[in-house]
Amino acid sequence: MKNFLSPNQLAIAQATNELSQWHNDNGTQPFYPDTLNDLGQQAYHDPGRGPVEISEAHILQVSNSGAAATVTLFGSYTNRTATNFGNAVAITVTYLLTGFTYAQLLAQTESKPMQVGMVRIEGTTSAQVTNPVTITEQVGIGRTNTAAIIPLTSPYQQINTVTYVQKAFKIDGNISLAYTHSATPEVVKWYFYASETISLSRALSDRKLVQEYTAPSTGPIQEFQAMAPRVGAGNALRSNNLI
Repeated sequence: MKNFLSPNQLAIAQATNELSQWHNDNGTQPFYPDTLNDLGQQAYHDPGRGPVEISEAHILQVSNSGAAATVTLFGSYTNRTATNFGNAVAITVTYLLTGFTYAQLLAQTESKPMQVGMVRIEGTTSAQVTNPVTITEQVGIGRTNTAAIIPLTSPYQQINTVTYVQKAFKIDGNISLAYTHSATPEVVKWYFYASETISLSRALSDRKLVQEYTAPSTGPIQEFQAMAPRVGAGNALRSNNLI
């Protein structure tokens, strides 16, 4: 069968498939183990992949100046050029690190997909940080894959407006997250920690396209539960591809 993908598209597609496969020791943790050698220098996790760096978060702040509304994050192929990135006019999504914007982040996910290994959610109320999140993947020919994520707070937490959720899922141009944002003055901060990213530019220095990261030091992690409902007859979510 003829391959209609360009060499670059094919390389990204092959590397994206790797994001669904674990290469670490126990096959369960989204991040890679610390690889500092005895001299405290950064070693290589796998020849050709490059140094394993500590993951740093993409931080998004979402504010709402009106009534409760559904907020959509990512989904760049649809939302990057949409009015207000596909959200109601009362919703504002801001990238909090200087020198970069949310629009740039969306564009980056189209050419540099990432696998998210952990998410930190901060809200004004405990009800907000435990709101279910829906991950949707547009896969063409009229099909979508969806998965529900339910963030959970620990009964031992001292602060109930912050939660960590840890489950690997991919973000690229076709994948979006949606949740219900409470009415004003609710403000939510999302911290997305990548466990792996893909970049064609890495090939220019003879490295593999997949860049791996070790987990940040953020304290105890609260896992979320991910459910994979069927999406129409005979179209179950391919959980090994989306999450």
